[in-house]
Amino acid sequence: MKITNAIDGGADRNIKDWLFKTESGDYVYSQQPNAPMLAAFVFLVLKIILNKYSSLVSILEVLQFLSLLAWALLELFQAVNNFRRILGTVAILILLLIVLGRL
Repeated sequence: MKITNAIDGGADRNIKDWLFKTESGDYVYSQQPNAPMLAAFVFLVLKIILNKYSSLVSILEVLQFLSLLAWALLELFQAVNNFRRILGTVAILILLLIVLGRL
């Protein structure tokens, strides 16, 4: 499938290039998780372990949410390719829906 990119003079580029190619020309399909994502995972594990202590779980939920939000914002604004930017945008929308659902 080909798409036209008006920014670079209408040159044909395929979806794979648009999604996964970095500015340096490399393809990035996966990368090591950054600190906010690792923190969110740690908070999730702690929530599972400490599930009977409701006050601690509430604090861990807030920390996990903030970690995921930080990760999503990093992906949106500092991602290496468009796929990661889309992933960050989707994550922010999901987090927004979670917050709106709790109000």
